[in-house]
Amino acid sequence: MESIVSGAVVGCLYALFSGQPLTIMGSTGPVLVFESIIFRLCTSWRWAYLSFRFWIGMWTALLLLIMVAFDLSALVRFITRFTEESFALLIALIFIVEAFQKTYAISKVYPVNLYVAV
Repeated sequence: MESIVSGAVVGCLYALFSGQPLTIMGSTGPVLVFESIIFRLCTSWRWAYLSFRFWIGMWTALLLLIMVAFDLSALVRFITRFTEESFALLIALIFIVEAFQKTYAISKVYPVNLYVAV
């Protein structure tokens, strides 16, 4: 729910103040994986999720300001298609493993009867 609300607020602000108001913005696979891992981590450690997420945003903002100050965006030229495909493979594997884990959990709750009584 927080992702939808924050996406709506940021999308409206982006449309008002950006040079490209029709840019489509939304959650992607890596964002979903990141958020689910962070949520599980906060749940297991009994931390407040939104507070932890706020501090992640503050650290990200600080790192981005440092990157802008030193013009580190020039390093983008070293990112190859291999890097992009590696990240795509990682995200795909995470979704596949998660699907198998959920299928296995469902099979424990609702076992399949392989022996039919005749």
